[in-house]
Amino acid sequence: MIEDAARTGFTQIALAGTAITCRFGYLNSDGVPADAPAEPTVSVVDLAGDPVTVGSVTSPATEGDEAPIYEATISAGNAPSGPDQLTVTWTTDGVAHVRTIDVVGGFLFSVADARRRKGNRHVTKVYDDDIVQGRMVVESEALELLERSMTPRARKVTVEAPCGSRPLILPDTDVRTLRKVTVTAGSSSEVYTAGQIADLHVDRAGIVTRLDSTVWSSTARATVTVIYDYGLTHPPQEIVQAALRRLDYWLREDVSLLPEFASGYTMPDTGFTYRFGGSSMSTGDLAVDRIYDRYRRRPVPIA
Repeated sequence: MIEDAARTGFTQIALAGTAITCRFGYLNSDGVPADAPAEPTVSVVDLAGDPVTVGSVTSPATEGDEAPIYEATISAGNAPSGPDQLTVTWTTDGVAHVRTIDVVGGFLFSVADARRRKGNRHVTKVYDDDIVQGRMVVESEALELLERSMTPRARKVTVEAPCGSRPLILPDTDVRTLRKVTVTAGSSSEVYTAGQIADLHVDRAGIVTRLDSTVWSSTARATVTVIYDYGLTHPPQEIVQAALRRLDYWLREDVSLLPEFASGYTMPDTGFTYRFGGSSMSTGDLAVDRIYDRYRRRPVPIA
């Protein structure tokens, strides 16, 4: 799973304040893993566009004829100390390959949590690295289905500036802090000072309201770029248990005769008849879906 994530560009998830290993697997024009045409170089920037120091590129040994996975490590001292999002650019033979790393303030569960949970029978059969990679899949799935984050994260968005001093709506709920605000009109940009940001109030629904009488921009077609932290401080215990259940599903090696999204079946004389529950916004596991539905983002009416 580590190799697949490195080759496909699946968003990596890392913990703030810890060493982060950036991984890259080259695919040739046919989409087949292969040696890179030239030794890759790597550069990393954070949400603010500031460079992040990263170590030298290495290529750990692989088994048999497997194509290499290239790695470069960001030390704990150089890694973001809080939630952030890193853009990692691998360049080989003049072609850039971009990867994203979400640096979070916490995980839905730890490797130890996964090993301790009763009922996670498939977890006992795998290595810690498999659990870490499985956790990335589970967390990404939960983020998509819940449409909100159960742990601290950061994001950078650019939206159209509201008319006058009307509220600005961010795409996330549970917004914690506005870190940087930039208003751009044409070729000119204004980066808000700490005092100007203090005059903005953001609620849990992600609605930013001006506390002063200042307009966002006196020019039409302006945009506002915001870097902000969002997500819950700690995930609810129900969510943790649901996520651990999903981990066991993703790590299983055996294949059930019951289809993935079937909630049950009957066995008439003519053969199996399956019952299906859920929708595209579900995991297909009714026990998990009931929990996720209780915490899913709800529409917020705007006056």
